Amino acid sequence: MTSSRCVHGIDSRFCAVCNRTSKASRPRGAIGSATLPEIQEFLKVEGARATSRAIAEVLGVDPRTVTAQPGVETADDGRAPGITSGTELLMRLTAWKAQRSTR
Repeated sequence: MTSSRCVHGIDSRFCAVCNRTSKASRPRGAIGSATLPEIQEFLKVEGARATSRAIAEVLGVDPRTVTAQPGVETADDGRAPGITSGTELLMRLTAWKAQRSTR
C-alpha cells in the first residue's frame, strides 16, 4: 500500500499542517493562501514558469520540498525566465483566480 506525500514531504494522512481544519490556518512562513495544485494549474494554463523558491515562499515550505514533489516543473533549470519571487507569483495567481471567477 502506497500513500501520497504532501508538499511538506511526509505522508499526507499524518501532516499536521495539511490536515488543519481552520480556513485561516496556513504554514507560519506562507505569504499566501494557495495550494500546490492551484499553483500548478495557474502555471500550466498561463504557460508560465516559477522557481522552486517562489513556490515555496507562497506555500511556506522549504524549496527542497517543492523540488521533491513529482510533477512539479520549476524554472530552476535556467531554460526560460520565470517568476522568481513568491510575491510576484502570489500577485499573478490572485489576479488569474479573480479573472477566472468573473467569466
